[in-house]
Amino acid sequence: MLWSMAGATTQTAGRGTTVAGVSLHGVCKSYGEVAVVHGVDLEVADHEFVVFVGPSGCGKSTLLRMIAGLEDITSGKIAIDGRVVNELDPKDRDVAMVFQDYALYPHMTVFENMAFSLRYRGVAKSEIHRRVDHAARILDIDLLAARMPRQLSGGQRQRVAIARALVNRPSIILADEPTGNLDSKTGNEIMALLDKLHAQGNTIFVVTHEHDIALHAWRVVHIRDGKVERDEQIR
Repeated sequence: MLWSMAGATTQTAGRGTTVAGVSLHGVCKSYGEVAVVHGVDLEVADHEFVVFVGPSGCGKSTLLRMIAGLEDITSGKIAIDGRVVNELDPKDRDVAMVFQDYALYPHMTVFENMAFSLRYRGVAKSEIHRRVDHAARILDIDLLAARMPRQLSGGQRQRVAIARALVNRPSIILADEPTGNLDSKTGNEIMALLDKLHAQGNTIFVVTHEHDIALHAWRVVHIRDGKVERDEQIR
């Protein structure tokens, strides 16, 4: 599933990119009296590929959703590219999010799925075709444009979901368990594609509980019990 929140102020990879750094200062999240994230401090520079890894229920997905603006923070501060975003709507944060469940529109072709958000925003037809074609080539799905989601493998569907994020030109791509429904080989291919996007200029965050998947990143942040347990540079 994709939830697009990309703004129009920052261009994406390969086009004179300005990508966004992310700062978290004392970020907490509670649901009623139940605290799930406890005062997280984290600095992620422009153009990093970061994985949040940890066991189920440790707060890593909640942390990602707070960066995206899908969850309000209880206390603390989140800044993107130096701008505090605590009160900003998701659509104004210049990010796009990809979920474990691709949730493509079953009655639309691959092309139509990728173009949907652009059409909704009134982007010119020629620009839609240019962006979709560009993203499809990057994700190696340009020959699948006329197919329906039911005709695709799980890995192909996830590629379409990522391409659908990319067409919106986000500076930051957030992926929550993007390999969770895939076999090991396909999961590693998806992570390699995210690394490819990172190399072209995007800042990438991935949430996973799989330690072998995490090793594709440049930096791994280990989350446990709602806190940063360890932060290590891989490359």
